[in-house]
Amino acid sequence: MILKPNQGSTASRKSVIIQGVPGIGKSTLALSAPDPLIVITDPSGWDRIPAHCRVGGRIEANDYQEILDDLKPETVAEYQTIIIDTGGSLINLMKAWVIRKNPKNGQSDGTTLTMRGYGAIKGEFASLVTMIREVLRKHFVITFHVKDEKDGDQTVYRLDCEGSTKADIWKPMDLGGFMETVGNKRTITFSPTDRYYAKGTHGIEGTMELPDVMKGHPNDFLTTLFARIDQNVAEEAALNEKYNAVMNQVRETVAGITNAKTANEAREKFKAMDHVYGSLMEARHLFSQKVTELGLKFDREADKIVSATKEAKQDKEPETEHTEEAGEDESQLELG
Repeated sequence: MILKPNQGSTASRKSVIIQGVPGIGKSTLALSAPDPLIVITDPSGWDRIPAHCRVGGRIEANDYQEILDDLKPETVAEYQTIIIDTGGSLINLMKAWVIRKNPKNGQSDGTTLTMRGYGAIKGEFASLVTMIREVLRKHFVITFHVKDEKDGDQTVYRLDCEGSTKADIWKPMDLGGFMETVGNKRTITFSPTDRYYAKGTHGIEGTMELPDVMKGHPNDFLTTLFARIDQNVAEEAALNEKYNAVMNQVRETVAGITNAKTANEAREKFKAMDHVYGSLMEARHLFSQKVTELGLKFDREADKIVSATKEAKQDKEPETEHTEEAGEDESQLELG
């Protein structure tokens, strides 16, 4: 199906990484997504979630194939979000699975991956995300513990999972937030820093304070965030549609310029337009190209485009400083 620029896409289904040190509340935050089904790959994960935040359904998985068998359209129909808790344990389950599928994915000890095996996990993770979003048509949230590493004198935090897989995990994700405690408040940051990687999109960026669900605040952070993204996407689509309409008007107006009179009329039209994004700068550029092609000039003192032929007849005086080639400086055209 061919979609227009302002039509909806898979952006309505979000994929999110929640990362942080153990015990910071990643699983609880993940369950704030709409209608969640949590796949628990860490055996003790469920018991650590506050009782009043244990909502939706859960799969306690000991094998990756079990996850694939359970995630079927008919079994997850009532849920809007699939959560994997945690990603590091998921990778471990995938590791055993890819070696069973093809012994060449593992080394002779039967547990250590080969380079081919890491490639298989990379492909399987991407396939899982695609399946959840495109086949099951669900939001996807995955939690990760982080481990600290030294970068000179500074401590940096990276996803706690095996091998180079951590670099590929970010690629299909829309958002990635780093959770930490600042003072006595829990926060999540969607902008990368020199201490950790993060990812934002559709106006979601910076640091946000998380509600204290232990003091009666509802556990609905991700549900609210997803609704905000949908609103931002709708506003972006509306602005994009407006931009396209303005640019169509700009191009039609430029095409109608044939002489100094129509050039000055076009300038007034451009000033009256409600410009969006870079439409004003683009209008200046197209206008400048057109009047230059027609051999017209900009008279700064008169603040208008004039005919070069007309100027040549004015007592045959040398061209004064206030008369410029129209294409020399687009900023002189002052379209708005």
